[in-house]
Amino acid sequence: MPAETAYVRDKIESGFWSSVHTVRSNTNSIAQFSSFLEDQEISLKDVQIKHLVQWRNSLATKFGYERVSNRTLNVRLRAIVGFIEWALSHNYIQDSFWGLRVEKLIRTGQLNFNQKQQAQRIRSIRLLLTESTCRDPLPTMEDIERFSKKLPKSFRPMMALMLGTGMRISEVLSAPVSAFPSYASVLKDPNRMYSIRLDSRVMTIKNNKTRTVFIPGRLFLTIYDQVSPSLYAGNQSLFFANENHQAWTPSTIQKSFKRASNLAGLRYSITPHTLRHVFATGTLEKWQESGFSSEMACLIWLQKQLGHSQVSTTANIYINMTSELHAHDRKVLQQYEQDLCQMMQEADDE
Repeated sequence: MPAETAYVRDKIESGFWSSVHTVRSNTNSIAQFSSFLEDQEISLKDVQIKHLVQWRNSLATKFGYERVSNRTLNVRLRAIVGFIEWALSHNYIQDSFWGLRVEKLIRTGQLNFNQKQQAQRIRSIRLLLTESTCRDPLPTMEDIERFSKKLPKSFRPMMALMLGTGMRISEVLSAPVSAFPSYASVLKDPNRMYSIRLDSRVMTIKNNKTRTVFIPGRLFLTIYDQVSPSLYAGNQSLFFANENHQAWTPSTIQKSFKRASNLAGLRYSITPHTLRHVFATGTLEKWQESGFSSEMACLIWLQKQLGHSQVSTTANIYINMTSELHAHDRKVLQQYEQDLCQMMQEADDE
């Protein structure tokens, strides 16, 4: 059985890939990488890190299809690195694949000084492949403030909700009023965290995983005040709805975000998913100030808040992000909630 087929079957049967989207994304990435190797007349058993670099560069320029975004490039590289590691452990690739054999020896302590230096270099190269060169930098709070002023007023509460909770755009747009705490109850005690129930039976949620997310009371009051009560027809109505009392489409919001990013003169566009990353990295950066006993406790909380199946997913995405996240903005991140509330209040006063 070809390695690609065996790998996909193994991941599906083990339950590690639980969604159709994950299977399709990984399968497509592996198929593109295999096609690249075939065109270059490179067999899988002889693959080296340099071939991953060549493939990455071909994606970043043009290789038989339109140039892909940094985000898509990062997703495809992650898929291939996972496949390569599996293929090596199942003897589809020679042990000479630069780096992976050395990293396996780290656990046994069978490394001399030079090998340890090489292992550090390998980790840097692999981080470079899957993170540093493939992802747009996260916006600062200053960038987001400039962006919010160019965003249509009706979309600013959605922005604040995604920025304050890490919810996906599909979850925000499909959330009914009944999912949120009542305005009156929050008004009585605005200084604590309140829960939002994300129910897959009435909402669009990735992998149909019902969960609860938390939102600061003051932020919720600010958002609620900016959402027109005339749109509410009862407990089953949408919290956010257009002028026709229908749900907004994600593409409408995404286009508006891109337009606002351009009007704000930002080098990189802010997308709804960018706000999810900003929330997660900001929370992880200030885990001590947020009252968590450890960074791992914060990661576990983020896993539940973001709806990841495994805490390793959260760690793989955000540990690398926060390690290189705008060191000069840490003071801003520590005042994250305060700045966000103030930003939304100023926008409401315009």
